[in-house]
Amino acid sequence: MDAYLSEKFMKMLKECPDIMHGENCNDPVDTAGCVGNKIITASGGYFDYTDPKPEDIHIRDIAKALANSCRFSGHCEFYSVAEHSVRCMSLARSLYPDNNELAFAALMHDAAEAYLTDLPKPLKLLCPGYQKVERRVEKVIQEKYGISTEYHDEVKRIDLMMLKAEKAFLFPDCKDKWEGLDEVEDFDFHGFYVIPSMSNFDLFLHFFSVMQQILEKEDYEV
Repeated sequence: MDAYLSEKFMKMLKECPDIMHGENCNDPVDTAGCVGNKIITASGGYFDYTDPKPEDIHIRDIAKALANSCRFSGHCEFYSVAEHSVRCMSLARSLYPDNNELAFAALMHDAAEAYLTDLPKPLKLLCPGYQKVERRVEKVIQEKYGISTEYHDEVKRIDLMMLKAEKAFLFPDCKDKWEGLDEVEDFDFHGFYVIPSMSNFDLFLHFFSVMQQILEKEDYEV
């Protein structure tokens, strides 16, 4: 955690133990509008944060939510998590052309955000409880769709390369240093991959289907 945080940020955390350790004040918890620990999904079902089940996860729900979720908390021209995911998949196929499992893992690397939303990294680091739920949901999605966990480092590299390119493309006037991006390779975000003229929802579903067919064919041939 410390590697991502400046000294000033860590000092702020230490001065706010209620944030650092998830200890709440004595204010009553407002549960108005809640249905237990569940949220309603696009397909009309419910997803339980405390007990995520494979049968409650559906690829159309994932595609819908990611297509509607804007990167960078909406502080840019609308650029969806679904498009980011497809671009990561395409970059994976460019860097590792013979590794379709890695490309599929890159496509699905943010799938849990369909249920958890795309929290900015600084906020995520302030929410240890969120990170525990995130890992649990990721595991269920990985198991349901057979997503390989073998390529964590490669997917991380791809995600950071994409982040660096997105920063340059979406925030061209931002000259501030973003932690860890100086060591990441550059590539041309705008010229790298032209998104087909389809909705982000259809785009994500299309490539999910394509990658599953490729992987199923590979399994059959083995």
